[in-house]
Parts: sequence; C-alpha cells; structure tokens
Amino acid sequence: MLQSILMSKRELLVRLSALSGVTYVLEKLGRPSVLVLTHHRIGDASGEPFDRAVFSASAEEFEAQLKYVKRHFKVLALEELEEILDSPATLRHPAALITFDDGYIDNYTTAFPILRSLGVPATFFLVTTYVGSSTVPWWDEVAYSIRHSSKPKLRLRYPAEYSASLNGNREAVIHAVLRHYKLPGNQDQNRFLQELEEATGVNRPAAVPQRFLSWDEAREMRAHGMSIGSHTYTHPLLAQLPAEKQLFELEASRRETEARLGAAVTALAYPVGKPTAFTAQTEECARQAGYRSAFAFDGGVVNPERFERMRLPRFAPSAIAGQCRFELATAAALRKQLFG
Repeated sequence: MLQSILMSKRELLVRLSALSGVTYVLEKLGRPSVLVLTHHRIGDASGEPFDRAVFSASAEEFEAQLKYVKRHFKVLALEELEEILDSPATLRHPAALITFDDGYIDNYTTAFPILRSLGVPATFFLVTTYVGSSTVPWWDEVAYSIRHSSKPKLRLRYPAEYSASLNGNREAVIHAVLRHYKLPGNQDQNRFLQELEEATGVNRPAAVPQRFLSWDEAREMRAHGMSIGSHTYTHPLLAQLPAEKQLFELEASRRETEARLGAAVTALAYPVGKPTAFTAQTEECARQAGYRSAFAFDGGVVNPERFERMRLPRFAPSAIAGQCRFELATAAALRKQLFG
C-alpha cells in the first residue's frame, strides 16, 4: 500500500515536471552548461495599470530564487560567460547568468539592492531611448488601453482582422493583442497603436512618473558588479525592419550606451527574443555592430560544446517552474527523486 502511494506520488512529480519544463532543464543541467534566466520587472503586479505579464516575481520571491541559484550554481557575470564562450572547456560545473530586459526603474530600486546584498551579479539590457524616462512602451500601452476601455467589444483591422469581447477575461485579450502586434505584417507600429486607441476609446496614458532607470543609476549598478548590455535603441521588433534600420538600432544603442557609461558594451538582447522577432539578417547586423554575443528568449540552456553566439537561449523563471513561480527548490527535489 505504502509503496503504491509512493509510486503514485513519484508518477505525479514526473508528470508535473514534464509539463512545466523542469525535466528538460534538469536533463540539460546534468552536463556542464549555463542556464540564462530572464526577468523584466520585480514587484507586485496586482494593481499594475499596464502589462502585468512582465512581472516575474515579488521582491521576496526574487530573493528566494537568488539564494537557491547561488547555492546550486556558479553565478556568472556577463564577462565570465563571454570568457567561457571563448574557451568552452573551462566550464566544468553548471552555471547561471541572471539577466533583465528593458531597464524598468524597479530593476534599480528593488532588484539591485537584493542582488547587491547577496553578492550576485546580473546583466541589465537597456533600451537607450527609455533610460531615465517616463516612456510607456507599446506592450504597456496595449495593456493600458484594453484594461481601461469601456467598450464591450474590441475590433482591429491592422495588420489583420481581430475581434474579441471585453466583457470577460481582459488579461487573455491583452495577451492576444500583444501577439497580434508581433505579426510580421505589422510594418507600421504607430498605425497599430492609433487604431487600438480608436477601438478602445482610451487615450494613450499622459504624464506618468519615471519608469526606467537613469544613466546615473546604471553607472552605480556597474560600480557594484552589474553588467550593462543593449536592448536596442527604441525596442522595435527587429524582424519587422529592413537591414539598414536594424543596423541603426544596434549601432546607435551600443554607441550611446558606451559613451554614457564610459565602458564597452559587448552583448545584446533581442527585443521579444522569440524566433519570429529576429532573423539571420539580424544576427549578421549584430556582428557588424560590434557585439560579441546576443541573447534570444526561446528556452534552452547554453551548451558550451554547441552554441550559436548570436542566438544564445534564455529561460523566463515562470517557464521553468510553472505555477510555482520559479521554485527551483522544487526542481532540486525533483532532480533528487527522479534522477538520483
């Protein structure tokens, strides 16, 4: 009886780990490799008027995650990862790299103090024109418009027909419209947002407080062991742009960031980062712009034996631990029970 109960629990754990992607991660981490974790925002998303999906953890959850990672992995600075990419044989144990995209102000006010207190390095990929600003990016604008609309139904015609009821789960509609924005046919982002404004009856948000960390704050973070990379100049979907505009986004961002920080910028994170958000042409533009490495956002681990330097994979914490919100402690337990 006891044995059957234990077997059923083990079977449940196997199924849960397979569903959440934990099994895949653990199998990969059985060999020396680098797990690159991606965050955007840290904090409480419950009252957020903009995109809540960019929050990956509360401050308490983030601190717990870091403590686990620090215990079980060698946490790398960006420069250390690039050294490993130059000499793959030097990696002998599982390692991790912590990254943040966009440069929201909570990266400085919330995440940075936790990282610093634990002595954990991280890499922050900044959008040059957002630095120190109150900009409301397109994904936040989409969420704001749908969340505040008084209309019963939403209908968009560009870049393709889309309609949805606004009487139900608006979070689902927000996610669907963001996917709609990312369609390859969206060659005019201003047109898209203008049509959304008309369809929802909600004006674009006016004056808001500072939403992105400043250059002074970025310099302070660098002085305490953090690395700064590029997330382009204006955060477009690069695959929607011709080669010359892609190259401008990458060169302008690198040039200004280096001038502001007085330090080399060697790494890039592609906006959105999914396979449809950048192309082989984008990768070549990144090389031409002088980057030594570039990060995607489509899952997987960096295997030093076989990797593509201009499309290094990253995981979102929620994708690793599913509803446990990154509980890598659960992954450790699964590893012990399933593989040890």
